[in-house]
Parts: sequence; C-alpha cells; structure tokens
Amino acid sequence: MEKIDLVYILGNGSRWSDNEIRFSLRSVEKYFNYRHIFIIGEKPEWMTGVIHIKADDSERNKLLNARKKYMIACNDKRISKKFVLMNDDFFLLKPIEQIENWSRGTIQEMIEKHPTKGGYYYKSLVDTKNRMNAIGISDPIDFEIHGPMVFDKEKVLTTIGVMGMDKPFSIRSCYGNIAHLEPKKIMDFKAMNIAEFAYQMKFDREVLSISDGMVAEDDFRVWIERKYKNPSCFEMDEGVGSKTLPGRSGGVKRYYAVKTFTFNSKKINIGEIIDDDTIQGIKETKKMRGLWKYTQ
Repeated sequence: MEKIDLVYILGNGSRWSDNEIRFSLRSVEKYFNYRHIFIIGEKPEWMTGVIHIKADDSERNKLLNARKKYMIACNDKRISKKFVLMNDDFFLLKPIEQIENWSRGTIQEMIEKHPTKGGYYYKSLVDTKNRMNAIGISDPIDFEIHGPMVFDKEKVLTTIGVMGMDKPFSIRSCYGNIAHLEPKKIMDFKAMNIAEFAYQMKFDREVLSISDGMVAEDDFRVWIERKYKNPSCFEMDEGVGSKTLPGRSGGVKRYYAVKTFTFNSKKINIGEIIDDDTIQGIKETKKMRGLWKYTQ
C-alpha cells in the first residue's frame, strides 16, 4: 500500500491526559507506512511533528461536529486524495499492508442482535438502515467497525451531499454503502472491558480499540506500555506524560440525549448536547431517567 495520510478527529474528552492518542501514534509509527499525520480538532501540548487543523466542537450534536471535521479533511488540499480515518483509541497490533473495508455484517443483523432494542446507538442503526432504504439500498452493510477506515475525499463529499446537511448520520456506514465498498466481515476490534480485552488478545488481530473506561484498568496500562514502550517522533516530552495516571476527562463534562424527547416544551434531539441549565431540571425529573448520558 502506497503512503497515504492519516487523519485523527480529536476532541478534548480524554480520561488519560491524551495518552490514548500517544500510544495510537506509537503503534502507527511502528506498524504503518504513512505519509503525514493530520490532527483535526484539539492538539495535546506534548504533541509535535503533526499537521494540526484547529476545529472547535461548536455544534450541540457530536455527529454534526464529526461531520464538520470530515468536511474540513476532504476540502484540505494538503491531505491525500485517500486518507485513513483514525480515532485516538485505535491501536495497530502488527504491520498492516492493506486496510480492508471491515464490516460486522448487515445493518439488519446488527439491529436484530442489539440486546436492548433501545438507546442512542440502536436508534442510529435503525435510522441509517431506513435512510439507505430510501435511496434504493435495500440491505445496507454495517461499516461501524471500531478500527481505521480508508476514505476517498471525493466520495465522502458525495456521501454528505446525498445524505444532506439537515440531520446527523453515521458517516462510516453511509459512506461504505454509497461508495459500494466490498466488505470484509470480521469480529469487531473493540474491547469494552478487561475480559473482552483478554478475549481479543487470543486472536491474531490487526487492531485493538478500547472503551473510555479501559484506561483505568492496571492490566491494560501495563500491557500497552510494554507493547509500545518507545516514545514516537511525535512526543516532544519524550514519553514523560505517559506515566500520568488516568482520571476524569480533561474536558468539560457533557450531557447528551440518547433518545429524542421534549422537556419544558423544548424538543431535544437524539445525540444533542444538553446545556447545563436544562440538564439540571432533567436530572431532577424521574420520568426523564434513561433519556440522557454524559461523556467523561
């Protein structure tokens, strides 16, 4: 695979002083033949050797904020025509020559397997399937694997044009289906807890992704510090900050809606960030329980 750029979409919600992306970059330097690294959003103070594009999370919906950053990437002439979309919690586990169009199966399969048939993520699956059906894709593929994905800038902009700007949508699955990508079905790379991490390590996997809470697990931190022990060229502090213990998010705690609901005559859409004044009233109302969550 010829050298292409890697693009990280980064906010300010790290629980581990941005050591997630520190180790992600170490894994990239060790295992991937990249050209340049772009960071769109926030940039940690210790980071160097990347191309930073500042982008604030100005929208009240996290999917809309992400879409804005994708559009920035696709309209920046410095970024290669095709680029690898990365998250700070993606870690390459071995040399990767080709990033496949990884998939978990069809969206319908994911809907049927969902344990609760409710909440923000389930709603996004159903909404994506319905929107794909509406444009003539009868059995859309689920591309929401927690791992790197190759994006073609022109096709991403086409996808955004087809889906429209009025509502948030799941960019990976919409892009994969509209671009007619050939899927490779696999088990997801994500480990939600230490037991799932141990299970993932039994297999010869290309990538590991983790939940926010994993960084609080001593066994995981010991493993990642051994796996990627050498500081990368992107660390101006020579790795000193990697010894910081995890805590609460360095950013502001944000509350968001996991369902669309109305409170005090105000409609709050799924995925929408709830302002401080409104959330106080919602938290005091018993019937509102289960309608919101917070990010750390």
